[in-house]
This record gives sequence, structure tokens and C-alpha cells, in this order.
Amino acid sequence: MRFQKIKKIKVTASTNADAFVLAKQGEPEGSVIVAECQTAGRGRYHRKWISEPGGLYFSIILRPAIKASLAPQLIFVTALAVKEAVESYLGHPTQLKWPNDVMIQQKKVCGILTEVETKNDAVNFIVVGVGLNVNQAFFPKKISKAAISLFQVIKKNLFLDEVLDKILQRFDHWYDLYLKA
Repeated sequence: MRFQKIKKIKVTASTNADAFVLAKQGEPEGSVIVAECQTAGRGRYHRKWISEPGGLYFSIILRPAIKASLAPQLIFVTALAVKEAVESYLGHPTQLKWPNDVMIQQKKVCGILTEVETKNDAVNFIVVGVGLNVNQAFFPKKISKAAISLFQVIKKNLFLDEVLDKILQRFDHWYDLYLKA
């Protein structure tokens, strides 16, 4: 597996922001930043992502040799990896709301955010961020109708490291296929 360097932190503003800085400093492909909590987690269009303890919040640094125009495809690679990992706990299918959400019972269980740095028409690096609702028993009222966690569906807590490992294994598989295409 290419994900050998995993940096775990308790609290950060955003794992994507941290990963972006590290990538600019030359951090290698496959580096992963994981936080127990984010104070400024975000999704597309800078929407706030509630990132309290119990969820899985991580970002991966990638350095594929691809054209910049192809970078958004890595959202789909990530969505497939998360979908398969989540389904291994559920025992039934989830839904993908393209381009960047994994859904259970028409509620969001996961959001994906990619950020890219390019040089000319080539990718310098891509940061892929994942926010997965895992062990949360409830959500604030303003998002409770739109969000769901694995705990709310399967009624048991999961080990976040195990969930991360499953996602990274599936990502490794799909990313290899993507690079060979």
C-alpha cells in the first residue's frame, strides 16, 4: 500500500489546509493527515463541514502525472473507495451523489473535497480531503435532516483507524486502476 506516512493530530483547522502546506513543502505522494476534530472543516464552495470528535477527517497528498483538466476525476476515485469501505460495514449499498458525496438513506455520510496546485497544464499535487460521519450519535438540529453517521445506521461504534485503513486500501486499488487507464 502506498499510504505509509500517516500523521495524526488531535485538532486542526482543516486537514486539507495542512496537507496543502505540506505538499507545497515537498511532502511525498501518499502522505495522509488525520485529525480527531477540525475547527474549520469545509466542503465545496467553502461550506462548513461539522467536524466534531467521532468522525473521520483526513486528507491525502497525491502527485499523479496527469493534465490539470483530469484532476477532478480523483473525486470519483475517492467516492468509490469510501462507498466500498462504508458498504463493508452496512452490508447493503450506499448511494453516490455526484460529484462528491456518499449518501445513506438520502442523507450525507461523507463529503469529499479536492484541491489542486498546477503548473502550466500539469498537476503539481492534489490534496483529497474526506469527512466521514462514523461514530456520531446525533447532529446539530440545523443539519440533522441532511446528515447521518454509520453509528446511527448500524448502532455500534467503529474503530476509526480500521475505517481509515479500509478506505485507504480501496483508494489504493482504484487509484492504481485510474493511473493505468
